[in-house]
Amino acid sequence: QNGSLIVKDSSIQLPKQSGSDNVPADFILGVRPEDVQPSPNGNFAGEVRLIEPLGVETILHIKSGQQSLLSIVTGMASWTIGEPVRFNIAGDRVHYFANDGKRVS
Repeated sequence: QNGSLIVKDSSIQLPKQSGSDNVPADFILGVRPEDVQPSPNGNFAGEVRLIEPLGVETILHIKSGQQSLLSIVTGMASWTIGEPVRFNIAGDRVHYFANDGKRVS
């Protein structure tokens, strides 16, 4: 829509990248946790649902609309469960899949 790919039931709208022209209208977005980075001025909004401290890094479980994402951050997390969080997604590192699970980009 308007040169962007929109993830249904979330606040996530990504600009089309090269190679994303063959992404179907209904797709699955694949994002690695290290490519979801909390930022006070992040482009996307969500809520912290779970915090997994692992020592040198922490896994944040984030809910954005009806979608769930994981984020790996260095060190101990300063967030609390239920807290709003803004985040960015490395748009050049996302993967698109058809509903049958086949990668399309």
